[in-house]
Amino acid sequence: MASCCCRLAIAPRTAVAAASAEPAKYVVIATDVFGHILPNVRLLADAFADRGYYCVVPDIVAGDPLPLTIMDLVASKPAGIAGGIAKAARLAFAAPPMIGWFARHGDASAAPALDAVVQALRSEGGSLPSLPTARAVAAVGYCFGGRYAVLAAADVSKSSAARRGDSAPAWATRTAPLVDAVAVAHPSRLTLPADLTAVRVPALLCLAEKEMPVGVPASRIAELEAWRAAGTLDARFEFIDYKGVSHGFAVRGNEDEETVLQARDKALRDMCDFFDRFATDLHHLGTMAQPVADTAGTPTASTLEPTSAPSDGDDDVPECCRTGYFWAGREPQGTVEQVGGVAAYVARPRTPTAPPSGGGAQTRHVVIVTDVFGHTLPNVRLLADAFADRGFVCTVPDILGGDAIKVELADLAASKPAGLFGAVSKAARMAMALPPMLGWFSRHDSPSIMPVLEAVVRELRGGDSGGADSSKVAVVGYCFGGLYAALAAGDVTKTAAAAKARGNTTAAWATRTEPLADAFAAAHPSRLTLPTDLAAVRVPTLLSLAEKELSVGVPASRISELEEWRAAGTLDARFEFVEYKGVSHGFAVRGDEHDEVVLRARDKVLRDMCDFFDRVMP
Repeated sequence: MASCCCRLAIAPRTAVAAASAEPAKYVVIATDVFGHILPNVRLLADAFADRGYYCVVPDIVAGDPLPLTIMDLVASKPAGIAGGIAKAARLAFAAPPMIGWFARHGDASAAPALDAVVQALRSEGGSLPSLPTARAVAAVGYCFGGRYAVLAAADVSKSSAARRGDSAPAWATRTAPLVDAVAVAHPSRLTLPADLTAVRVPALLCLAEKEMPVGVPASRIAELEAWRAAGTLDARFEFIDYKGVSHGFAVRGNEDEETVLQARDKALRDMCDFFDRFATDLHHLGTMAQPVADTAGTPTASTLEPTSAPSDGDDDVPECCRTGYFWAGREPQGTVEQVGGVAAYVARPRTPTAPPSGGGAQTRHVVIVTDVFGHTLPNVRLLADAFADRGFVCTVPDILGGDAIKVELADLAASKPAGLFGAVSKAARMAMALPPMLGWFSRHDSPSIMPVLEAVVRELRGGDSGGADSSKVAVVGYCFGGLYAALAAGDVTKTAAAAKARGNTTAAWATRTEPLADAFAAAHPSRLTLPTDLAAVRVPTLLSLAEKELSVGVPASRISELEEWRAAGTLDARFEFVEYKGVSHGFAVRGDEHDEVVLRARDKVLRDMCDFFDRVMP
């Protein structure tokens, strides 16, 4: 079972030896963000085993769960306004690493990990003699894991996780389910109805009455039933409303509350009863999941068939991606065009200019890789116009597929409410905005962004009359976009992004060894793994770093360390670093231009980048 990540396996307490002699029935739990080490989820695995199932709890977060202290903090009930404000402050401090965590643990890492476990169980049982080959496999998902349990039960090509094109990884193009039944409790980050429409096996949804925006509240059961009646959902879907409980009740609810305790135990019984109704012998296949290939390419068959008809039965948002000001008094002058198959804002020089060296008519491009507010943000379009004024054709592609974070979030974060109650109101509104943001980061990661960015750069290189490579292309990344600009400028196989993808995908973007760009610049880049991601860069590079940076960014205080890496040969000798004093993360694209220090720094960054490109792309 070498293809699987680490896991916890629990066997039924009776007849273990006898069960090992023939195929067995399994429950595979896709955990919440606290992973397979959470004592609660291990106790749930014991409970499934008591009902006769082999229960496997894979480490779908690769040894990187959120710390349990976060759960303790969220569950705490401080007394008074002061206690509430203190809790909010601690949650706000914890939010930036949480955003980074969700960016690392998206579909591209969790879905293949779960798939590998299920396929290995079907083909070989486990590495332990006491784990027999699976006769039937049911997936159970709690909260974060609910999405991945659903994908294991689905035609992924029809879900929101689907990827298109030659670079799409195998897990994202799978058309047959891997499991024979699925049950989820308070699932989060599902796209409705698309993700449920893609499910091809019996499914049970255990929904809380009091749900967060990122989840599926029980109040939507009527809508779900209407979709089932219309044929949008499989007829074998079932839904249960758990009254008086909140998100997380089934795996980390307060068992000192009788309502929560009863709901938790009922959810477990309901899941086991649901699976028991569909468990049967190998030769009963009917219309269930079609055969799938395991990791060795051996066909395996579905093993579940209904034996009776189904019954009708707070964090704050980190400043990295939420603060900002919009620059007034100017209108972007460029046009929206199709570049590399996606919409892009394009700004061209008003008067074509030759490169500073007088080197001829070669076109020089700048491609801006945006922050989370995307290519429609007025500020980034004004920056594109400014690059065009310096003689570059500037392209700002929609790397987010039309799914940018709403700019109203920046307005809210930049607001300065008066008084204690104004501050508490703002904190509450920001806390409500966090769950959708976490889902957003799981949708927008390297597998979705890099193929788009690469297609844009390749078209710009080959789209001139001089033929392929007749243009020079520089990539510029701001904040969220800094990581992807770095990947476009380097040997991706040497980066942390490729290391995460390795073994789960053969996508072209993850195997590229040569840079796509001729130069790279980034302002306040976030989520870089240092020194790995920068050591992979193979072109002249300029990093513009803020003195006051967040934990997800690269503060100017690290310049001495970066210079040491450059001197030691870890980084390319053509790296350059500039410190911008007195400014914070985001200053170059969403800084307050009414603040003189910020305004000067923003304008200096633009000049520094243009001067740098003039030198390295003559």
